[in-house]
Parts: sequence; C-alpha cells; structure tokens
Amino acid sequence: PQPSSEQLMIWETNIQALSVRKIPKIGWVAFLPGPSYFPWEKDGIGSFQTPDGFNGTKRPVSPGDPKFIAQAGGWIMTRKQIIEMHLDICDGPNFLPPFEYQHDGLYAPGVEFYSGGIQMSTSCNVQRILPIDPEQFSKLLIYHTANNKQETIKQERRIRANNLLGQLNALRKAAEKKMHTMVHNKP
Repeated sequence: PQPSSEQLMIWETNIQALSVRKIPKIGWVAFLPGPSYFPWEKDGIGSFQTPDGFNGTKRPVSPGDPKFIAQAGGWIMTRKQIIEMHLDICDGPNFLPPFEYQHDGLYAPGVEFYSGGIQMSTSCNVQRILPIDPEQFSKLLIYHTANNKQETIKQERRIRANNLLGQLNALRKAAEKKMHTMVHNKP
C-alpha cells in the first residue's frame, strides 16, 4: 500500500503530552512521555512544554494515561546494550521479559512489554525523542499494515501525522520566541 500523507496517523499521543527542546548537533526534537513521569517534571530534562490553551488543548491530567504513552513501534539495540539496560540502567533488573512466567510470551505483561519497549520509559526512565524536522520525522514513521487502528482506537486517541508535525513545529516556534525574549530581556 502507498498511503498518502493525509492517511498517515499516529495514536496514543497528541500535542498535550509532548514537549520540545533544541539539542546541539541534532536540532529540535519532541520529548515523548513515559507513564512514570513527564520530562519537564522535577527530575526530567528541561524542555518547552505545551501550555494550557495551546491549539485549544489542556495539559493532560495524568502522565500515566495510556492515551498519551506514544508507544514505540519497535527499537534496536546490540546484545551488549540490552544486557546493560537489564543489569545496570533499569530499576530492576526490569528490561528483559520476566522469564518466571510459564507462558509463551502472549500473556502478561503484554505486547507493549515485548515489542514496544514500554519498560524503557518506565522502569528504565529512558527519554525518548522524536526529530521534528519533516524529513527526519517521516523516516521514523512505521506503516501499520493491519490498518486496524482506524477502527479499534477511538478518534480522540488518534491524530494525523501531518497535523501532529504541524503542532510540534508551532510549539517549536513558540519556544524559539520565548527563548529569544529570555535572551534579550536578561538584566
């Protein structure tokens, strides 16, 4: 299938759950949330968050709300990195599947644990980022060929990829304006 850009959608996140930051040598990125905390909270990395009223939205009530999780379609690590995540980085060890379960992997803790790496942003507190440069952004989209999300996920939990990218760039412009004001209004 060759879907048009207007047909591409993203689910389980929206502008309410995201923030932006300019990172040297990378450029502007969106910070994706995890259920344990948002990156702009006390222990997180500073970023420009979506203010109340931005594009007619309000801040999410709960960072753990699954409609904001922005679940990954997949991830890549070397064997060494996986072991390091499991033994050294994560609060646990909690990165690898809980092998004490006597099931075939289709049961708890769920598909998100095994394929999406949800534990990276929960027990491992890895900050996930998404470039908001249109060319880089589009390279990170994965086409979900089952095409079942259009009918199984409620409309309020879906957004067109183009719309989210536009909102992220509007947020970036607001952040640039605020940064410019802060630089020029220093005492």
